[in-house]
Amino acid sequence: MPVQFYYNLYIILFAAWRRRYLLVIPVLVMPLVGVTVGLLTPKEYESRTTFMVPQDANQTPTLKDLITQESLKDRFAVLEALLRSRYVLDGVARDRGLVNDETPPAQRDAIMDWLSSAVSLRLIGDEVIEIKVKADSAANSAGLLEAISRRFFFNLLSKGRQSAESSERFLQSQLESRRSELQAAEQLLADFKREHASALPQQQSTNVARLYGLQERYAESLITLQQAKARVDQLSLGQESQLARQLDEKLQLMRTELVLLRARYSDEHSKVQSLRYQIDQLQQEFEQLKSQPDMARGPEWQLAQTQLTEAEQNAAGLKSQLDGLDKVVDSQGDTERQLAELERDLAVKRTLYQDLLLRYEKAKVTGDLGNFEQGERIKVIDKPFAPSKPSNYPLWLFLLAGIVGGLGLGCGLALVAELADASLRRSDQLASLVKAPVLSRIPYCEPVPDYPSNSDHTLDGQVLPLSPEPG
Repeated sequence: MPVQFYYNLYIILFAAWRRRYLLVIPVLVMPLVGVTVGLLTPKEYESRTTFMVPQDANQTPTLKDLITQESLKDRFAVLEALLRSRYVLDGVARDRGLVNDETPPAQRDAIMDWLSSAVSLRLIGDEVIEIKVKADSAANSAGLLEAISRRFFFNLLSKGRQSAESSERFLQSQLESRRSELQAAEQLLADFKREHASALPQQQSTNVARLYGLQERYAESLITLQQAKARVDQLSLGQESQLARQLDEKLQLMRTELVLLRARYSDEHSKVQSLRYQIDQLQQEFEQLKSQPDMARGPEWQLAQTQLTEAEQNAAGLKSQLDGLDKVVDSQGDTERQLAELERDLAVKRTLYQDLLLRYEKAKVTGDLGNFEQGERIKVIDKPFAPSKPSNYPLWLFLLAGIVGGLGLGCGLALVAELADASLRRSDQLASLVKAPVLSRIPYCEPVPDYPSNSDHTLDGQVLPLSPEPG
């Protein structure tokens, strides 16, 4: 190794020797302090319990599609907050008799804070949970752990049960409202089909065929009606009386004369007015004559008249049917559109209702499943127990910590004292300071008592003792 290394080591060891008291005293004192702290530290007893909460899918694989899968790791933060909540801790304190209704609020808050700091929750893997409780005695730690575990198990199990019950109630209310909407949609569709039964899409081809048939029958009825009218007119003309023919001929002559008079005179002329009055009277007489029953008309004319009446009624009926069927055929497009809209709305409501019904049945099965396996959901691995010894650190650990702390404190004090000391102890320090070489060293001489201060006094054969060079 180089000489500089040994020189530096010599400087360090010599400085340590000079500060030996600062190094040794903390090493001797701090272990005693550590042991004292270990003896005076209040004893804490720690109770723990571990239990396994299997995942629902792993516990009941046959009902995987009927249960709500939720990872315990995702719920751990919520469970830890719930465990430290005042709702749970207040129940634990009441179970243990730590608080009652007459406890002051300040004391109650202090107890809640102590319980919150005394309990801890840890997740091991994905399914194992560990709860720890620290108290001042073994009995208190075991009792608190028992009460906290009971409350925690209740909240852990009630979460799924409450979720299933709330889901069941919600789905039941939705089912009732959706059922009424579905029934209203079904009734609306039924009323529409009943009102437009003849215009439904499946009746379209039938309506078109009926329309063509009615058009043909109506055309035939018109032909029959014309034939019946012609037959009646023919028989009526053949059976007109002689008086009616004479009146008709006279009317024709008078009308011809009226035309001639109007060509010569105005309409206000007396001759024109007189002739028009005669024509009106003769026309009324002719009409009365025609309206009187003619006894000379025989059964053939009566039969023709009956056929004419039947033909008119038949044509009118066919015309009415044809007009109604035309309207039905024209409205088939709008009817089909409205029917498709009603059927689509009904299909959506029926699908939604069936989906809600299926979910409601699943929620009921899930709730029944949770009640059935409630006692098997949580499997306790380690039950709460009363510890036989405190959970504090052992005394040897405090002793070791005191030794290590004393050594570190002594080294620190010695280093600070050495850095703060500005004394010149080596010749190289002096040479570096004055920028000149050191030629010689004069040893330190102890002063002699009653030594003469004048230089001209003799020493009388005395030899002054020399002290060794301190480095």
